Amino acid sequence: IMVKDASPMRAITDLKGKKIGVAGGPLDKSWLLIQALARRDYGLDLPAISDVVFGAPPLISEKAIQGELDAVLNFWHFCARLEANGFRRLIGATDAEKALGAAGPVSAIGYVFHDKWANENPQVVRGFLQASAQAKDLLARSDEEWLRLAPIVRAEGKELAKLRDRYREGIPRRPVAEEAADAGRLYRVLAGIGGEKLVGSAPEMAPGTFWQEPAK
Repeated sequence: IMVKDASPMRAITDLKGKKIGVAGGPLDKSWLLIQALARRDYGLDLPAISDVVFGAPPLISEKAIQGELDAVLNFWHFCARLEANGFRRLIGATDAEKALGAAGPVSAIGYVFHDKWANENPQVVRGFLQASAQAKDLLARSDEEWLRLAPIVRAEGKELAKLRDRYREGIPRRPVAEEAADAGRLYRVLAGIGGEKLVGSAPEMAPGTFWQEPAK
C-alpha cells in the first residue's frame, strides 16, 4: 500500500476512514492478505472502516498522483513508479505474508502446465526453467541490460532505477519445497478470508500445485 511521502499515515491502523484504491477487485490476493493481517493483529475490518474503490492499475495510480485517493494497493511495477515519484510504502504484501506465517518471500508469478506433459517432456521444461533463470540472473547483475530495456518498459532515471531495484528484490531465490510450504500456509489464510468466492470448495492448496522434477 503506497501513500504520498508527506502523508501522516505510518501504520496500517491509519487507514481507518481513508479512501483506498485497490487494483483489480475485492478478491485481489494482496488485498486479502493485508485485510487478514489487519483483522488478526488490530481487530480492523478494512472494507468496513474505509472507503475502498477498485479499478484498473493505471487509473488507480493516476488517481493517487492527483490526490483523489489517500492510499493505493497496486501491482509491483506501478508501486515502483509511484515510489520514484514522491510516494512511500506503508505496508507490502510481503510484509503481510511473513506476518501471517510465511518463512520468506513467496513467488507471486508462475507458469501453468499439465504435470503429465511435464513428466513426459522433462528436457523441455528444464530448458524453459533454465532460460528463465538465466534471464533473471542477467537482470540481477547487469545495469546495462536495464538501460537497453528502458524504451520497452518506458522508464528512465529514478523510475528505471526503482523498477530495476524492486524487480531484483522479487527474484525467487528459495528451493521449491520452501515456496510450496509457504504457499500452502498462505492459501489457508486466503481461503479463510476469501471463502468460496475465491477458492471454491478447496480449503487446502491442491497437491502438485508446485511441480518438481521426478527423481531419476
